[in-house]
Amino acid sequence: MHIGFVSFIFAIFFIYFFCVRWFGKPCIGFVLVLFI
Repeated sequence: MHIGFVSFIFAIFFIYFFCVRWFGKPCIGFVLVLFI
């Protein structure tokens, strides 16, 4: 696996976890908008 791909997946999980902790709910839409 490429290190870039691993970093990308880790970044997605980190942002997802941050959103859940900060807003109290998953914000998949925010993550999609951020990466698209």
